[in-house]
Formats: sequence, structure tokens, C-alpha cells
Amino acid sequence: MRRFGTWIASVFFALVLLWVATGPEQADLTLYDADAVLERVGDGHLSPKAGRVFNGNFQRQTFFGAFYVGKSGHFGWAAGRHSLAEAHTEARAYCEQEGPGDCTAYAIVVPANYDPDRPGLTGRQSMSDVRHAKWFHRGRPVVFAMCNSGAWALARSKDGPALRHIFVRQRAQGLAGDKGRPAKLGEPVCRAYRGTVTRLKG
Repeated sequence: MRRFGTWIASVFFALVLLWVATGPEQADLTLYDADAVLERVGDGHLSPKAGRVFNGNFQRQTFFGAFYVGKSGHFGWAAGRHSLAEAHTEARAYCEQEGPGDCTAYAIVVPANYDPDRPGLTGRQSMSDVRHAKWFHRGRPVVFAMCNSGAWALARSKDGPALRHIFVRQRAQGLAGDKGRPAKLGEPVCRAYRGTVTRLKG
């Protein structure tokens, strides 16, 4: 019986360590709900192919986005990401995958009401957030997960408080499959957070 009690204590301790190691980080989230604005940030040259993509598909994208060009005419872009930093990283990686590593930023896509000095994480609001809108105005922390591929998820009440951060991260991971990501970026990474969520409408 004593041995069994020791085993139970060991299992409990291991679970506590797992919870601490995988537990949610503290961070607040700002969700932008506004029109997307395209801004030119560089003077690079667009090749005919890059021009077609930039003036077509890229200009129809939502924030956050970035378009990179190289001197040999190669290019890369990313959009629909959580932050401008993520969009820059991925667009540059796509560009460098297509040609020499001389890629520079040509344009970005941000929300019309974007505040680069606002602390915390940023994200895109989607229609699926509407059912959670009541959570955003209570001012109390919630658990959510975000992936660097642009996927994210809010915890659900049925997830249970102790394992909520694990379930929400798994849910976001299931939405994060992006087979076209450059190999140098690796697989999408999803992290769980706990903090307040604020919606900024345009």
C-alpha cells in the first residue's frame, strides 16, 4: 500500500511538471477588425511575374501580410498572419527559397487602425469569433492558442480548467496545416496563452 501511494505521488508530481512545462504563457491579445490597408515600404523592382501576383492575388489578401522581392526577379509573400513580424519572416523565407538571399520588403498589409506600439499579441478577427464576443468585454483573462501559420483558437468552457491550455493548443494545431511553408521555417508552432482579449474595430 505504501508503494502504491508513492507511485501515485510520483504520477501526480509528473503531471504537475507537465502542466508547468506546457502551461499557458501570460500575454494579452488585440484582435483587429478593420479594413486591410496596403502600404509600399520599399523601392524594389517587380518582375513581370511578381507584378502579376502583387497586383492580383496579394492585393486581395487580409492582414497581416508582406511582399518581398529579390534583385533577380524572384519574390515571396505571406498574408493572413497574426503579426507583421510573422508576415515579414515568412515572406522573406519564401523569397529566399526562390532565389539568392537578397530579398527586401516591397509592401505590407496591415489593419487600417493598426497601432504598432500597442503591447501584447495581435491577431485577425474572423467570423468564428462572433460566438465568443461576449468573452472579450468582461476584462477577465481567457486561454487561447496561436500558431505562426495564422491559425488560432479560443478555449471552450467544456475543456476543463486544468487541461484547457493543452486542448486549445491541439485545436489550433489542427487548423495550422500549411503544407506550403518554406522548409527553413519548419512545422507550424502553436503556443497557449492566458490573458485578456480586446477587439479593435475599424
